[in-house]
Amino acid sequence: MSTVEVRNLELTFYDKNRTNRVLRDISFNVDQGEIVSLLGLSGAGKTSLLRTLNLLQRPDSGQIRINGHEITNLSQKEIQEMRKRIGVVFQHFNLFRNKTVYDNIAFPLGLQKVSRKRIEEKVRKTAGEMNLTDKLTAYPSTLSGGEKQRVAIARAMIVDPDLLLLDEPTSALDPITKLRILNTVNALNQKHHMTIITVTHDMDVVKTLSDKVAYLKKGLLTFFGAPQDFFAGMGHEISLDFDLPEAETGIIRAKNDAQLITVYFWGEKASQPVLWNLSRLHDVQLNIISGNIENLKHGKYGHLECEIRGNSTADFITDLKREVFKVEVRRDV
Repeated sequence: MSTVEVRNLELTFYDKNRTNRVLRDISFNVDQGEIVSLLGLSGAGKTSLLRTLNLLQRPDSGQIRINGHEITNLSQKEIQEMRKRIGVVFQHFNLFRNKTVYDNIAFPLGLQKVSRKRIEEKVRKTAGEMNLTDKLTAYPSTLSGGEKQRVAIARAMIVDPDLLLLDEPTSALDPITKLRILNTVNALNQKHHMTIITVTHDMDVVKTLSDKVAYLKKGLLTFFGAPQDFFAGMGHEISLDFDLPEAETGIIRAKNDAQLITVYFWGEKASQPVLWNLSRLHDVQLNIISGNIENLKHGKYGHLECEIRGNSTADFITDLKREVFKVEVRRDV
């Protein structure tokens, strides 16, 4: 069942002398319990798309369904009710500086006129999940960046949302704190089977969290699908767009006369000696130039850049395609 359904979404910003089409005919589905990463360069439309999902930004046209209910035609009162089921964590936390951690987390329940007893139960339970119990009497100014982010997530979680929206959840965090936040988000997703959509430009977020990746470019959704398909199919474009090191996305140029292939592995095959077995079978000379194997959310993913020579390279490639996730023939010489 889909928690979020977006169809033909359009959004335009108007300036004095020009118009800017921020979102162009965006369509996708997010199933219940999935984590989707919205990836793209600055100005691609990521945050604008996120803001349309709870109508902080109304689209020009198109449909947005949350749990089967169309939201773009709701009244202001109905929007307020809808937002009670959607948690939002903004990029800069937006905590109340003059309120304690307890009061920050409790704030949404106070707006809903929940009883004090129930608020205390919910706050202490949520603070425990976020490892914040010892910080409930502290003020935001005394917290680290990671602690502030966990308070912001706890405040969004306190209403038991059907959908959690995160805007750059690891922005400006050090690597260790970033990993802790990513592990926290994954744990919340697994425990509550919560649908999460996160804006990011951080590949570590994509690799660690994503069930699906949505890649936006100049307002267009150019890819929506599984992370392994994204990296295998979009690696060269990502490297150019984000100016990443070649080794990170598998872009290496052959330095001598050979046939260059990129081999993509996914799942169990990433740990098996497939290349070695097939190179022996076909008597192919195989030179591995570079490669990487890492853990995505649902399994091992890897790529290898290889130079191959021999009289049976065509048969080798044919058999290899049957055994691995994808083979890309980069150059024939």
